[in-house]
Amino acid sequence: MTTMARKRRLWVALLALVILVFALRLYHLDYQPLRGDESFDVMFASRSLPSLVNELRVTQPYPPLYHVLLHGWFKLAGKSELALRFISMSWSVLLVALTYRLGRELFSREVGLLTALLTAVHPFYLWHAQDGRMYTMLTGLSVASTLLALQLLWERNGAGWRKWAGYAIVTLLALLTHYFAFLVLAAQNVIALIEIGRHRDISLLKRWAISQSVMALLYLPWTLFAWPLLSTHTSGWIQPAGLLEILKRCFITFSVGFTVEPGHVLVPLAAFLCIFGSGIFPWRWGQRRDRTSLVALAVLLLVPLLAVYLGSLRRPMFDERYLIIIVPFYLLFLGRGLAQLGHWRTWALPAAGILLAWGMGRGMWNYYFDPRYAKSPPWPALTAHLEAQTGPGDVIVQDYPDPTFDYYYHGQAPHLVVPGGPLDDERRAETAATLTALRDGYDRIWFIPMADPGGDHAGFVGRWLDRYCDRVERREVAGFTVDVYLTPRAFLPKMQPLNVILGDSIHLLGYRLEGDDGDLTFAPGETVRLTFYWQTSAPINADYTVFTHLLDPTGWLRGQLDNPPVYGTYPTGQWATGEIIVDKYDIVLEPGAPQGKYALELGMYDPVTTERLPVRDTEGAYLGGRVLLSDAIEVQLR
Repeated sequence: MTTMARKRRLWVALLALVILVFALRLYHLDYQPLRGDESFDVMFASRSLPSLVNELRVTQPYPPLYHVLLHGWFKLAGKSELALRFISMSWSVLLVALTYRLGRELFSREVGLLTALLTAVHPFYLWHAQDGRMYTMLTGLSVASTLLALQLLWERNGAGWRKWAGYAIVTLLALLTHYFAFLVLAAQNVIALIEIGRHRDISLLKRWAISQSVMALLYLPWTLFAWPLLSTHTSGWIQPAGLLEILKRCFITFSVGFTVEPGHVLVPLAAFLCIFGSGIFPWRWGQRRDRTSLVALAVLLLVPLLAVYLGSLRRPMFDERYLIIIVPFYLLFLGRGLAQLGHWRTWALPAAGILLAWGMGRGMWNYYFDPRYAKSPPWPALTAHLEAQTGPGDVIVQDYPDPTFDYYYHGQAPHLVVPGGPLDDERRAETAATLTALRDGYDRIWFIPMADPGGDHAGFVGRWLDRYCDRVERREVAGFTVDVYLTPRAFLPKMQPLNVILGDSIHLLGYRLEGDDGDLTFAPGETVRLTFYWQTSAPINADYTVFTHLLDPTGWLRGQLDNPPVYGTYPTGQWATGEIIVDKYDIVLEPGAPQGKYALELGMYDPVTTERLPVRDTEGAYLGGRVLLSDAIEVQLR
């Protein structure tokens, strides 16, 4: 085959690869809802530029380039899922071409093409290519910077000032995209020291030192601007990890992504390990340039890993997404390993390719089609439901700070995040005050609980609402739990009034009785739901237990539930004077209960002495040790 024919075939293969990667990334690009970080970037980049840059100095630990780029892009393309993720998708396509070029520079066209193919179908890169964040842009710029750095170091005297300037510009763009680009720059400097020491090239040392100094001077203003935040910032959600844990998680993620259980692809993972091992040794190709390339590639892979591990000893900083910048160097070892196997046996390359396709293909399939690996819950379904069901007098409350709700919700009911962050003692009082204002200002509260570790992980908001509002419904909407509460101004007019007093100061304002089908007819084994509305006129010095009884026509007890108020979470000794407390009881009828009219009674007693509190009406007349409800239920055999 002639040289021209080989080049033509290579260009056809590269074009087919670009078309493949573009199709894989474009497919379902806007299918999955935005996740929290993506939604935050939409809102953050929508700010005015002065506000955006100032926040990068005081609250958001990122350099400015990506969000400034996003700010301008939104003005042209809008803020849809497709528009947001288009930048990541474009950089992911470009990354495939860059990995080919780097593999060709380091080893051969064959290695470059194999590495580009691995990059094209890699589930980890597919996930990030369809994620509206800066990580594919960071990776593309880091690979481009590394490619230029290696060319400058290996050409030495042959490189002109334009290439040096290009290297400095591309590297600065990477550093202005994410601070972890410094890890790749550190690896480049280690390679430079090795090359300069090996050749004793003082001229190269001077040019390299000048390029690094120029970049440092140009980056210095931003460093000084953002230093107050950078010197103190920590990520509370990142957990500590030891060296072996870091290596294990990196190997699995860099091989098959994180949309597959490692136990399901043990054979492909073993193949990845063997192919990687084949790629790190210069057994087949003993040329000096080949050994130099292997050393450079090892430095590019290991220096960032080691830096993250050492940095984690001071404060946790390891997350696989931050090390996405070194995945191309891992894939280059795999590409070289595949090429080695192909030279060793003709059948080895197809066999290895099948095993790699097994692992990567499983990850891609799960990402596209398995809801368990969805990057975000179905927010559009939830918000559409709330837009249709809420109305005047309603308010929507979340207990976790996920901005995605605001991205998709366009209804009329106001929406609040309460508490909006980690809940400590100081914010507990502030949260209670906010909830009190909502209770007094609205008729219904639609509560979406999550108990997120970054918010109200102990469930304080839900407990508060259970005490002071009447939960009339719990819905499951697209995998979300939605609790609907009536506030006092909505439930007090609907209750059956009683106005009796237990003891000296516990007022039973009224009750609500309901069944599963909305009427008061029940079958044995079904549940009778009772809601009491209490109010105290003075502090209570004891913790009393509430008793509820279902009595058949002969007075025989056929169902009961005794516990302290509000599911046992709010003892009477803690009640504040004047507050209205909602107290619910689900009483199960005996399976063998006879049919007929059943009475319902309730009261309170001291759990130590079992002595019941006396019951009086508002005129002071003694009514005994129980309250007999005016409503009765009908039990029928079915």
